[in-house]
Amino acid sequence: MGGMTRSALVTGGNSGIGLAVAEGLAKAGYKLWVTGRDADKGAQAVARLKPLASAGVEFLRGDFATAAEAKAFARDFKSRCGGKLDVLVCSTGVLNSKRRAAPDGTEETWAAQFLSRYILTEALTPELTAAGDGRVVYVTAPVVKSARLHEDDLNLTKGYSMLKAAQQGALACQLYIQSYAAAHAKGPAINAGHVGIVRTGIFRNMSGPIKWIFSLMAPLISISAERSAKNFIALASDPALAGVTGYFFPKPERLDKRDKIARDAAEQTQFERIRAKI
Repeated sequence: MGGMTRSALVTGGNSGIGLAVAEGLAKAGYKLWVTGRDADKGAQAVARLKPLASAGVEFLRGDFATAAEAKAFARDFKSRCGGKLDVLVCSTGVLNSKRRAAPDGTEETWAAQFLSRYILTEALTPELTAAGDGRVVYVTAPVVKSARLHEDDLNLTKGYSMLKAAQQGALACQLYIQSYAAAHAKGPAINAGHVGIVRTGIFRNMSGPIKWIFSLMAPLISISAERSAKNFIALASDPALAGVTGYFFPKPERLDKRDKIARDAAEQTQFERIRAKI
């Protein structure tokens, strides 16, 4: 790294886990860009980060509800970052009890938890490659056995459920990570980790029995955003993790626990069909 200032783009970095990751990177001397949908929250995040960020911090509004919006953001950011980006941390996410979609029909969970991440990673790969030790970090969740890609209805217009939407996004992320790590064996590195159960704004659109259950259980089993962020900060910045790629870290705060992502060939083939359409 030669003492040069490293840089990071943290999506969803104006609140919750994303903000906690941004704080950790600010303390480590990174130049920061953080994104979010709310300009007021963005201003509050910058005020909180500025005393820690000796290399500077800037808020960029980013609403990644559609592919078009994600692509437009990527184009604008490429013009800002000077041809090099050391770290991309993708921390956007939603959990919606009822289906929510953009005017073009893109389901919100799919957009936040996979589609925008894919578009940004692909668009910024040249800048991450130019960094030498470029790293991509996805803030996500484990994939259960029943998870699947709904190839003919990615926007879940039929039979929507919060779990189905969240798991489709998490599975797509793992399949993409596997593909990207194989295609970029010499970097940029790409990894993901489990957030754990954290009380953040991601739960604002939950309703019904699941919200009631969570409100009762969360105080007993949840961890702080700062604890959740530790693995992601390390994946982004720890020199000892340079070159580590294609892994899922299932235990918050436990970097020694890591699983090489190895989805089966049929899933990967299906994913590549979907990717070709994107």
